[in-house]
Amino acid sequence: MKTFIFDENLENWVEEETSLLLHDLAIFLDEKNKIVYLWQGPKSKKKKKEIGFKSLSLIQEKYQNFKLKILKDNIPPEIHTQLMNLLKKFGKKEKIILKRTIYLKLYLIFGLIGTILSFIYYLNLLSSLSWVQTNGSLQINAQIYDRWILTSQILIIIFLLIFIGNQALSFIINRIISIIIAVIGVIMSIGFLLYISQGIFLFLFQSGSTTIIYLISKSDLGIFLLINFIGIIILVFPTIYSIFWIFKHSKA
Repeated sequence: MKTFIFDENLENWVEEETSLLLHDLAIFLDEKNKIVYLWQGPKSKKKKKEIGFKSLSLIQEKYQNFKLKILKDNIPPEIHTQLMNLLKKFGKKEKIILKRTIYLKLYLIFGLIGTILSFIYYLNLLSSLSWVQTNGSLQINAQIYDRWILTSQILIIIFLLIFIGNQALSFIINRIISIIIAVIGVIMSIGFLLYISQGIFLFLFQSGSTTIIYLISKSDLGIFLLINFIGIIILVFPTIYSIFWIFKHSKA
């Protein structure tokens, strides 16, 4: 991506690859999407901005099919990376402030609901610890077991749909970290659904089981709950991190 800074002496835009100052005006040229991004350093003077704006015609003449966008709060991730690399030499970092658009608010709401439903799903799994214990195994009525599996499946399907919605919203928000976290949510939700959908094949029923009463080894149930717990951690923690990060770096 090409970067140009405005030279006051030349009253022209000069290509720059190494550094950027807080009083500079800079242009980031996105040739792939045909967009010219204008960045105004927080310490750039009003007069410099006025002259720089007038000389933008030189850039626009050269790149006639490109759209001009002025960078304000919501800076695209690739532009932000380039900007930080150029400012890094001077130890200055620009704080990211996102605007809480309707899409960002929905992303937060969906993430929060998905997280809560994930915990409810695991609490439903933990209800298995109340099953009757007998001779080192757990005894459960077949109908109650089927209801336990069905409830788990319904909860997973709901938060899977929510994370799919978040995936779509993450592309609109256009932040790499949000996209990655949404992908994790979708993949883990699908994994939970495939796992729990094994139904009666989730456990190797112990000797003495019938079509009405199932006997399940405590160790098998413990391994099942542990696997799900690890999955919930992988699913929930990135989502919670994303929610807190957005709250910290966004404003209405």
